[in-house]
Amino acid sequence: MSYIKAENLCFSYDLGEGKKKKALENVSFEIEKGQYVAIVGRNGSGKSTLAKILNLVLEPDSGKLTLAGTEINDSITDAQLLDIRRRVGVVFQNPDNQIIATVVEEDIAFGPENLGLPPEEIKKRVKTAIEAVGLNGFERSEPSRLSGGQKQRVAIAGVFAMMPECIIFDESTAMLDPIGRRDIMAIMKSLSQKGITVINITHLMAEAAMADRILVLNKGHFECSGTPAEIFSDTDLIKRAGLAIPQSAELVNELRRRGYDVGFGITPEECAGKIEEYYRSLL
Repeated sequence: MSYIKAENLCFSYDLGEGKKKKALENVSFEIEKGQYVAIVGRNGSGKSTLAKILNLVLEPDSGKLTLAGTEINDSITDAQLLDIRRRVGVVFQNPDNQIIATVVEEDIAFGPENLGLPPEEIKKRVKTAIEAVGLNGFERSEPSRLSGGQKQRVAIAGVFAMMPECIIFDESTAMLDPIGRRDIMAIMKSLSQKGITVINITHLMAEAAMADRILVLNKGHFECSGTPAEIFSDTDLIKRAGLAIPQSAELVNELRRRGYDVGFGITPEECAGKIEEYYRSLL
């Protein structure tokens, strides 16, 4: 059973004076529980709008959206919405917009406290969340004194402490330097390995390459889905969607065009390994 299912989602922004701008048109896809999925697309593709719909910030004009087994529609009750928000957490682009307390562990405890959990359970969850994102030693630190990457870890820990089944990362690394981005990507992978459904909405193809599956949006339409190898091997698709291929993937594609089928690698390490294996097989 799909954990998230979108069927013919449509959404338009009201520009006033009877004018509208289409952002999504007949977008359909399914995400299984426990999958690590990247949603990609160039500027204007509709991925930010889709993120807001999945975050329940926007309501689609038409179509059907099911989250955690519950269809989102006008008849949904407040209790059902609360249940979904407990199950589906969101980490936004700017961590400063999510951090509200003046001490790290107090900020992480905020969500569980609002769930009405007993103090001992809250303490246990805060400890687990801090360990999950690598913030040991920063429990009593002031978030305002942390780096951008550390702040984003606090935001992720705050969501993780509520023990959701799914976490949506909405351009969560866009404001980080390469080191901070690498660290957050490692956390996403770790969360996925714990059985949490991870959705990374990003415009960075190197990030998308880390996912198990990629969904491609193009000008408000759902273009296709597939594994990173399937997506980045299809150069026509990449060009049509206005996306960039990771350099390592571009290298193995170019080698294939020249008659050297070395297999497929995305990271530099994978790519180097594939090339080495290929040439060793020729010896």
